[in-house]
Amino acid sequence: MTILQQPDPLSLSGNIKEFRIGTTTTISFRLLQGGEEIVARSYEPGADGIVIINIRDIIHDRLSFLFSNTSIVYEQTKIVSAFIAQISGTEVEFTAVRCGVDMLAETPSNFLIRNFLTWQPNVKPVTYYSPEFLTYYAVRECQVKLHAYFTDESAAVISQSEITLADLTEGKAYTIPLQYASVAEKLGNKMPAYYDVWVEDVGGERLSYTQRYYASDMKSETEQWVLFENSLGGIDTFRAYGSTAFTGEHTHNIAEIDDVSLEYRVDTARKFQKDTGYLNRKERAWLLDFFPSLKKYLYTGSYIRSIIVVESNVTYTDKELPSNYTFTYKFADAKPFLNLQRTDVPTGALEIVVPEVGSFTVPPRLIEFPRLPLSEGALFPVQDPYSEVWSVTTTGSVSDYIINRISENYGGGGGVGHQHNNIDLLQLLSYATEYLLVAGKKIKAGYADKAKLAEDLAVDSTVYDKLLSKVNPDKAAELITFLKGLISKELIEANNGLVVRKTEVVEPMLMSLLSEEFEDGIVEENEDVFIEEMRTATGGAVTLGELDNVTDEADKISDTDDLLVRLAGASGWTINTTLFSQVSQLMSKVFPFTMTLSGGGTYEKGSSQTISLSWTYDRDIESQSINNESLLIGIRAKQYANVATDTTYTLKAIQGGQTYTKSVSAQFKVKKYYGVSASGTLTNDEILALSNTWAGRTQGSTVFDCTGGKYPYYILPTSMVSGIQFWIGGLRNTDWKEETREVTNAFGHKESYTIYRLNSIQTGVLNIEVK
Repeated sequence: MTILQQPDPLSLSGNIKEFRIGTTTTISFRLLQGGEEIVARSYEPGADGIVIINIRDIIHDRLSFLFSNTSIVYEQTKIVSAFIAQISGTEVEFTAVRCGVDMLAETPSNFLIRNFLTWQPNVKPVTYYSPEFLTYYAVRECQVKLHAYFTDESAAVISQSEITLADLTEGKAYTIPLQYASVAEKLGNKMPAYYDVWVEDVGGERLSYTQRYYASDMKSETEQWVLFENSLGGIDTFRAYGSTAFTGEHTHNIAEIDDVSLEYRVDTARKFQKDTGYLNRKERAWLLDFFPSLKKYLYTGSYIRSIIVVESNVTYTDKELPSNYTFTYKFADAKPFLNLQRTDVPTGALEIVVPEVGSFTVPPRLIEFPRLPLSEGALFPVQDPYSEVWSVTTTGSVSDYIINRISENYGGGGGVGHQHNNIDLLQLLSYATEYLLVAGKKIKAGYADKAKLAEDLAVDSTVYDKLLSKVNPDKAAELITFLKGLISKELIEANNGLVVRKTEVVEPMLMSLLSEEFEDGIVEENEDVFIEEMRTATGGAVTLGELDNVTDEADKISDTDDLLVRLAGASGWTINTTLFSQVSQLMSKVFPFTMTLSGGGTYEKGSSQTISLSWTYDRDIESQSINNESLLIGIRAKQYANVATDTTYTLKAIQGGQTYTKSVSAQFKVKKYYGVSASGTLTNDEILALSNTWAGRTQGSTVFDCTGGKYPYYILPTSMVSGIQFWIGGLRNTDWKEETREVTNAFGHKESYTIYRLNSIQTGVLNIEVK
């Protein structure tokens, strides 16, 4: 396999070279972008032994332009990307930039070094607010320079000023905002007559051509600013100042139901036909780039809105100048709504003559008319709200109308104007012979049930003799079985003897349950258990339920936890003083003691908090305390009121002779504030109204939406600002105004804060990172 042709290490996506591979066998091809596989195919050679792989469309679609309406230089992160092609194990690496040039006659690197990514004329008129951008791919480290020229009334240059707009990193693409208003602000609010922009290397050698902008007035009252992504991957703006024709198309969708027609949906399309105005030779050639663009925008009001072109007329005669184009567009996010600007107070005085209107009643006054007794035929004057004709109605008609409305609205809830949620129950109720019945049956009453119970417990009742008393001496005439055993703190008396049974057959045991004076009362029953009276012997202890084969040490007081054991092959029981400890240690390792403690948290300085603690153990404990304050062992929760300073709470528990601890803390911190505002300075309340979080110098990439003209703010306790850096769109930015003053939070705590604000007002969305 031989690679005969491959993309240049730095390629233009629209001009990228195809792979040409000489091979006699099938080859595998994989294309990767940032580790992601985007193509995986196999190719067989043709009769000429050549495989041709064209990846131009694939590469171009993987790259995209990012438009941000901002006055800060920002990086185009997706307009350029590195790719790896793997051809049967051989790797080819290359970088592609989203642009294309017709009949490119030089290397992509040379073209990118010498050119901004635009075809707009080198000399371009701009207004104060018209948005202007230049995009540039940095083949090597370089700087973007701006040189401004200031003139007097006779147009003679009286002063000049040069500034560095941005330092560009090798291998990255950047978009540089060049709106006249933004440039004037960077020049100290001085108004240049015109300014030049170019790129030079770190040694001061100019790399690109010079782009010039000069100030001009609006070309017409209908001028609109149109932005579009050009074929080189940059963003261009042209001023369309020709006439605008509006067409509103409405499709009325009608349905007919029960001979009644209704409009159930109206499809609305609002289209605008725009004339570019007169174009010179360079402008008409440049604007040919507008119509194939897939991303178009219109600057309307104070914001930029996406549009789509639905029709265009792009024709000219080469010998006729000036030329013009027309195109019809509609807003990409168009909805059938309006957003009309309102003034607070109507302008100008209005002269309005109120027409004469006749009275709706007839003199004399109503109170002067005689009274009429009401009847169904009594008349009332009535009028339809949409008619000037008076009519009459009768009292009977009004009554019938009200009754009809009531019956129509009656929901079966048992009333008019209200309802009974238990209407079904109410309908079942009846009354007979002094009893209230439900569905014909007497109602059971709770107090009647209690009265019956009291009657049964009376001494002379028939039920009383069947009950055993818990508080008085009593006797049972029949045998009583206790299923779970019998416990007595006093003597249990068995006049005719005591029978002891086990449910399984056991071996004979040397055990006596009674002392010698009662041994005659012990009997054997059946053969399912063996009970032997105690032998009186001179040796062996009498302990542990009167076992008589236990060592004498068992009856002595011990300082340790002991176990009574009988070793294999032995008949006697002996004391083991270490086994209990060993078993306890083993159990603590297999089943360790666990405890939990919750509570505490982080609170704002100046506030006073009630700290609620709660905890659990997985077994019984011997003692517990919090911060050396002893607590009853049954307590599992405690509160501490009026806490206003950092406090650590340590729970200590003793279990099995071991000490265990857990801790939680209540911490009090200050906050930092960040956000946007149209105001150049903020009051204390405006600062507190911004977004906030616990104070820390750094902050990850955060969106600051400055749409409509706002300043980004970042407000931090002064004790944390040392070494702070601001990065916008991947570039470090130092154009921040700094102010230190005292801020009082909502709880009255005062803290010294440093307020950072971008020097220039912004009109787009910024991604700001604080390091």
